[in-house]
Amino acid sequence: MRKIYLLFIFILALGSQGLASPLASVSLVELDLERALSLYRIGDSKNAKEELKFARYHGFKNTGLEAMIKKELSYAHAKEIENHFSRLESMIDSSLSYEALHQESEALLERLYQIAQGLPELEQQGTVKNWHEVVKRIDLALAEALDLYAQNAMKQAISKVQSAYFDIFEESGMEQAILILSEDRKLKAEQRFRSLTDMMKKGESPSRLKNYANEMHQDFSQLAEALTPKELRQNNYSPLPLLECHSLLPWLAITSLLALLSPPISSLLSS
Repeated sequence: MRKIYLLFIFILALGSQGLASPLASVSLVELDLERALSLYRIGDSKNAKEELKFARYHGFKNTGLEAMIKKELSYAHAKEIENHFSRLESMIDSSLSYEALHQESEALLERLYQIAQGLPELEQQGTVKNWHEVVKRIDLALAEALDLYAQNAMKQAISKVQSAYFDIFEESGMEQAILILSEDRKLKAEQRFRSLTDMMKKGESPSRLKNYANEMHQDFSQLAEALTPKELRQNNYSPLPLLECHSLLPWLAITSLLALLSPPISSLLSS
């Protein structure tokens, strides 16, 4: 819809030396919505819904745009955007026409662009931290997910894994920080979450899921070790035994470009 504009945002992002533009965040929402609509158009409602969820978290929440809207404007403005996302989700569930979803998506983007125009730069999210603390939070979330799975609460267990991905792995900035090491390692880390939910859907045994979750812990601990500055690693962090107990915009630029060139990311969390 606005490909040329998105490329402009990408170029602007590279040249702004760390200034986090709200419009760059909106461009991420637009790219993700385009993928959701494309999937819905070919009849893939399930993955379209996952892409919609990704649009909600990837560009709107985890870039700090939602928080900035609440801070600079009002909670009502943020709720207005949330309502658009909720309507889109309900429309997918109700199997409404592609045209109806497209119209609602355009209304969401138009309003979001209007709101973003008057916002100051987003507060930058630091990428230098003790990533072992983030791994600990992921461990706890996955432990809760496996407890739910053992209680036959599969839907809640899968939701908890997805929350670990969106609300911890991505929101903390770890996903983008791994990109410093390599894109392959970033994709492998993302795939770990999808594989765990796939195993749940297939009804794998709790013991096998526990072993896989421990493999995830080992992978993420290695990544945390590689990413965490030496000074921060000396805080006597002890990795939690699973189930036994400098700037945002450069990354927006990278993810915007990858979004333009890459296939849908909805397969990360659904089969």
